[in-house]
Formats: sequence, C-alpha cells, structure tokens
Amino acid sequence: MKFITIILFYLCLCTICNAQVKFIGSVKLHNGSPVENAIIIAKIPSEKGERIVANTRTDEQGHYAFTLSNSSPQIVLYISNFNIKPIRKEIANISQTLDFVAESQSIELEEVYVKPTIINAKGDTLTYHLSHFRDKNDRKLRETLERLPGITINDAGRVLYNGREITEFQIEGGNLFEGKYSIALERIDPKDIIAVDIMQHHQPIRALQGSRITDDVALNVKLSPNSKNTLTGKMEVGGGYREGNKDNLAYTARLYGGLFNAKHQIFVTASANNSGEQLRDIYAVPLTSLSSNLLSSPTPQSGMLNKNDYMTNKSEALSINGLYNKTPDSKWNYAIIAMNENTEGCASMEYTYHINQQEKTHKRSFEFGNNYRNIDFLLKYEQNKSRYFFMNKLVGTCNRELPFVQQLIQTTQLDESLNQREFALDNKLRLIYKWNEVNGLDTQFNLQFTNSRELLFLAQKARINSLPQPTARQEVKQKFYYAELRQEMLSTIRLGNCTFDPYWFGIADKNMLSTALYSSGLFSPESSFALSDDMHYNRAKAGFGLSFQSVMAHFRIYGYIPLVYSHISVYSPYITPKKHSLHILPNLTIERSLLSHISLQLQWSREVHDNKPEDFLQAFIIRNSYEQTRANINDITSTNNHYLSAKINYANAFKLLFGNLRINYNYLNSDMMTNKVVKDNHIALYLIPLNFDTHSLSLSGELSKAFYWKKTNVGLKVSHTRFSSSQMLNDISYPFQINESSFSLKGGITPVKGLLTEIQMFVNRSCMSEPTNKNTNIVTTRAMLIGKIMATFRKWSISCNTLYSQQDHTHTFLANAKLYYKTKLVEWSLNLRNLFNAQQLNIVSVNAQEQQRNTFFLVPRSMILSLKFNL
Repeated sequence: MKFITIILFYLCLCTICNAQVKFIGSVKLHNGSPVENAIIIAKIPSEKGERIVANTRTDEQGHYAFTLSNSSPQIVLYISNFNIKPIRKEIANISQTLDFVAESQSIELEEVYVKPTIINAKGDTLTYHLSHFRDKNDRKLRETLERLPGITINDAGRVLYNGREITEFQIEGGNLFEGKYSIALERIDPKDIIAVDIMQHHQPIRALQGSRITDDVALNVKLSPNSKNTLTGKMEVGGGYREGNKDNLAYTARLYGGLFNAKHQIFVTASANNSGEQLRDIYAVPLTSLSSNLLSSPTPQSGMLNKNDYMTNKSEALSINGLYNKTPDSKWNYAIIAMNENTEGCASMEYTYHINQQEKTHKRSFEFGNNYRNIDFLLKYEQNKSRYFFMNKLVGTCNRELPFVQQLIQTTQLDESLNQREFALDNKLRLIYKWNEVNGLDTQFNLQFTNSRELLFLAQKARINSLPQPTARQEVKQKFYYAELRQEMLSTIRLGNCTFDPYWFGIADKNMLSTALYSSGLFSPESSFALSDDMHYNRAKAGFGLSFQSVMAHFRIYGYIPLVYSHISVYSPYITPKKHSLHILPNLTIERSLLSHISLQLQWSREVHDNKPEDFLQAFIIRNSYEQTRANINDITSTNNHYLSAKINYANAFKLLFGNLRINYNYLNSDMMTNKVVKDNHIALYLIPLNFDTHSLSLSGELSKAFYWKKTNVGLKVSHTRFSSSQMLNDISYPFQINESSFSLKGGITPVKGLLTEIQMFVNRSCMSEPTNKNTNIVTTRAMLIGKIMATFRKWSISCNTLYSQQDHTHTFLANAKLYYKTKLVEWSLNLRNLFNAQQLNIVSVNAQEQQRNTFFLVPRSMILSLKFNL
C-alpha cells in the first residue's frame, strides 16, 4: 500500500510539472541548417540584476525545450554558441513556441587560445598540442601523456586527469578499446598523434545531454593526417643474449597497425618476447568483474619495482579491436584478445610478528613462477539518438592460471602448485526512451554467470631422509549467477533548477561454493573442523529512491538516496542462517566554484556489505602453504562503511597549472574479525563474530606545472594517511595505528635542443604504533630516485633509465639503456638491461604488529639488437 501511495505521489508531481510554463522551439541559420548544442539561458530581472532560472541546449536538429515555475511576468532569453552571434530576447512568461534565426560567425571568435601551438581551451574541453610535449625518443603514447600537465598514469595503467580517472579513451571520437586502452598506451606511436583532448563533464548519451551533467572525464586522441584513411603498420624484430643458467637466447617480435576513418576503426597487435616485456598488465585488463579466488600463491609482489626487473618471462599475445559506424547514430564494437605468459623469479620473505613484547620470525626463500592464459571477447551494439538510446554489450572471458612455488623453510622443501580456471559471461543492456523533450524512462538490465575451479597441491620434502613425504590437496569449486534490473524516470519532477527522478531496482544472485581437502599427514585439521563443505549463498535486494541534481550559478548538488531491502540465506550441511535488513544508503555530492579556476567538491556516501560467501565455509581451508582459514561464522554479519571527502581543484589552462587538495575520512564498522594465530612456520586465520571499528584519515595533494621555457614541466605529490583499528593476534586484541607519509617530485627539462632530462624522487615513511605500548613502534623509511636522459644527435639517439633505492641501510642501483640509429626506411635499436648487473632489491613494509621484508633477486644482464620498420 505504501508503495502504491508513493507512485501516485510521483504521478501527481508529474502532472504538476506538465502544467508549468513550457517553452519550445528551434535555432537555425539563415540557410535553414540547425544549430546544434546552442546554449539557451533564461533569466528574470531582480533588484541585484538578472538571475538565471533555467538553461538547456539544442539537440542535433536545433530543437530545444524547457519549463519554468517562476511567477515573474517577463523573462529574458540568451542564445549563444561558438559559431553564431549572441541573441538576446525579452518575452512574456507564458507557454509558447519560439523559433530563432541566427547569424553565423567565425569559430575563432568563441575560442580562447592559451598558446596557439601548446594548449587551448574551449568550454569544458582542453586540447594539448603534442608538438611541444613530445620528445623524439618517445616510442609509446604513454611516455608522452605523462608529460602533459594535469595528466598522470597510475601503477595499474589507468589515466587520471587532475586526480580523476578517465571513463573513456577515444580515438578520433570513437571508443575503440573500451576498458582495455592500455594496449593503446603501449602500442600507438606518439608520432602519429597531433593533439589530445580532455573533455570534462562528458556525457556520451545524446538523450541525456542537457539533463544529466556528469563528473566523467574522457580523453580523445587526434591523429595526424598521414595516419587517417590509410592502412598503417609497424613491425619490430630482434634477438640477443642474456646471462643466466638457462634461456640465454633472448628474442622480441612485435607487429601492430590499424585503419582509422570515419566509417571503420580497427587496430591489431601481435607480440612475442622473452626479453623482459611482460604482457599481462597490457592485454589482461578485465572487461567484467570476476569472482574472487579463495586460494592464492604466497609469492611476494612489489608495487615499487617493475615486474620486468625481477621476473623473467616468455610471453605471446594477440589483440583485435574494431569499431564500425553503421550509421551516424549506430555503431558496432568488437574485440578479441588472447595471451599466454610464463614468468619465473626468485625471492625471499621474512615476517616478524610482535606479540606481547616478543618477536616471532618466519623466514622463507622462494623459486616461483606462473603460467597465465587468457582469452577475452567483446561484442557491443549501440544506437545513440536525441530521444532514444539502446546498448547491448556481451563480454566473455576464459582464463587459466598455474602458479607454482618451491620453498625452502629451514631444512624442509615445500613444493606448491595451484591450478585456477575461470569462465565468465556478462551481458549488459540499456534502453533510454524519451516520449517528449523532457520526460522519459531509463532501463538497465544485467546478467552474469561465472564458473571457476581451483586445485592446490602441496608436497613436503625433507632433505635428510627418504621416507614417504606428507602431501595435501585442496579443491574449491564456485558457480555464480547474477541478475539486476534498474529503471529510472527522467526529468519527472522539475522544481526550478532542481530535478528529482524516482528509480527502482532489483538484484538477485546465487553463489554455489564447494570445497574438499585430501591430506596425508600435512596440515591435518583440528577435530572441530570438517574436511569438506557444500554451501549455497542466496541474496535478493530491492529498493527505490530518488536521484536528484540542482544546477545554479556557481553551485551544483547531485546524488541519490535509495531505500534498500535485502534478504540473504545460506544453506550448508552445518549452518542455515538467514537475514533481513532495511537500509538508507545515500550518496551526495556538492560542488561550488570558489574563485576563478578553483572549485570545491564535497562528497558523502554510506555502504553496507554483508559477509562474503566463503566466510560461511565450516571446512578447514588451506589457502596456500603459509595461510590457513578456519571459520566459525554461524550468523550473517555486515560491514557498515561511511565515506566523507573534500576536494579542492585548481585548473588554469592559461598558465598550464593544475592541482588538487583532497581530504578523505573513512569509518568502517564490522561484525566479523580475524584472529591471526602465529604457528611455527605458518599462520592460521580464525574468522570469529566480533565487532570492531576502523578509522582512516588521509590528506593528499598534487600540483603540476608546465613552462614554455625549455619545455620544462614539474609535478609534486604529497600524502599522509593515519589508519587506526585493532587486530586479534594469538587470541589477544591489539589496538594499533599506522601513519604513512609519502613525497614525490617529478620534473623534466630540455636544456638544449635534442637533450631531455627527467628525474623523479620518491620518499615514503611508515610507522606502526600501539597506543598501550610505545615499545612496539615499527618504523621504516624508503627513498627512491629515478632518472631518465634522452639525447638525439642527427641519426643517433640514446635513452638511459636509472633507479636508485635505499631502505634500512640497503642500497640498489639499477640501470637500463637503449641506443637507436634511424635511417629513412628502418630503425635499429640496442637494448641493454641491468647494465651494471645489480643483484637484489630489499623492500620493507609494516602492518599491524608485523613487519615484512621482501628481497627480490633481479633478472640478469641482457643485450638485444632490434630492427623496426614500417609495413
């Protein structure tokens, strides 16, 4: 009954909205051609001058429509665009049809030039002309983009503009690569690019333009005339020698090229090498969400060190990305990506746990590797019109991962191999239909299926006898089904500058999880834990709410407030818990222009997450040779997360100065805690129902500036995070605080023509402290210095990269160099890796009551001679 009452209330408001004063019409030139994206602003006179009461834009046919609820007898309309002369007209505040005939003018009158050959701004779009930022030694688009002020690329290969990740990576206006634009960053030659557009408040759906203002940022690459309307391709082959006990022959081969025109875009790449370029981070970026693996490998990984520097590889990859514009309003996207990669490395790990003012240390040395295979495909169809939008995207992925580890723990060798396979299908459908210029319905439907299987095998070998050795085998199977339906009314309730749209949604998913342990004397479970379990996790969610946005002069507020009901049930041979809950989960954002080029953004959101399905397994689980899980969760618990942030953005394209200052506060309350029990040479994780709080406060800032003199650019980034929570270690709960500060400085300058120098300095300090015992403080400081020198003299050029690392009295110096010689037809290159044959790099990190020291043994020295030419 309440739901029917709410719907009737919305319908009444819709009726009121349609009774408001409505203005419709068109804007055209004298020759009858429509003026698209003309800005129409309605103002009313007041004591302090004219005040904005409504605004809109014309569609591709030059039509416009807007409504008013103001009682003023007269209003003033302003019509403007970059290719027409401004129009001002005073009219009566009554419903009417007004058609305007505009006079055309030169586009240059509306364009604001910062520097004709460097950067210019027009509306919400910034255009970087790459001739100023590109260096002759740049072979990858990524190298050039990182020099653009305001643009950074993080460790995951994602592009950010002024701290915000881009939502689309376009080539000549087409979203060719979808989410896998890392292929473009690594394979497109920057010499084929003349400019890069950054489009803020990007809204690619025409039916929502003018009514849905977004915070999305899109990047568009503009090709040179020689790279368009013609099939282009490049190929590189090479071979050489590398030191080591095996695979002394090194090779590399790359083939990439494409066709870009108004009708069709296609880009094809093929790559194979064992010379140090790992392809997983380039080709294996997921196009859909995958289920989390329950089992894992204990091998260490470093976010500070490139994987190519401490892991040898043998990699092959193939990708085909295509975009076909069937009509101006419809297009097809397709993609097929396949890869295979084998990696190997050596490392050692040392864990130190601080328990009751005592230390317990685990030392392990590794020889590890992995075989990763992945196939992705994408098929997408889209129709994009002014009143109608349809999109259907089908994504599929199939991958197999075979990590293996040979560990030496004191006098015992432990062999571990893991077989993980996963298949996923994901179909997303979206339909937007507007029955008039203002009102419509947005429908989204998503179906997903995932099937995965994991198999872990452990074998212990003692080096002092030949007796039968203990083994263990852990098996996990998962099947996941997911369905979601969401519908939202468009511009249903309009009150002045505010728009309120009701929406409703429903979600249903099912996770079937089974596990079994087969052991012969290795990691025998306790009597209170089972060897196997078969569990069904069912979840249903439904809710309705309001999404809203308000746009006024120098001020905007938007977000949504849903009321969500959820029902979860778990069925297994041991437990059958159920839970019902009702939550309000708001997400609010406020933006305010403070001064010229400065804006303030405030955001607050609340989320509630229930237990993961694997938390209810009552069986003894060997996650890997170092971690075991022993659950004791009989009831469904949840985690309540509150997020609050404030961000100040500064963007001055005139002075090539960009920056942001952000404060984030995160409060988390959870009903489940992990008791970490430290054994002789491994740990056991007991999941228990116990409430605890976590507080996280971080302050960070970025600043980037480019100078016209000597092509100089400088970037500065600082951050400080304070994290406070508690951890249960050996049945005792310890409150702790972690303070982490980092400072990064990056700059580049061209002192003379043909010489470019870049340097990056990074300093990080981490401190873990226990408020009740100051003697347990753990402090570590890390400093890294990265330098790059690129020089060009006639046909010769050289690029040299160096890394110097210092942490806890250990030092490492790593250098790579590449020499180029270019003729009219081909380019020769000599690649020298680990020039001074550095042996290892130590990285220390701290966590709650523990310190971890990882030692990575670097790949040996290698030399490869390559030949690159155009096809």
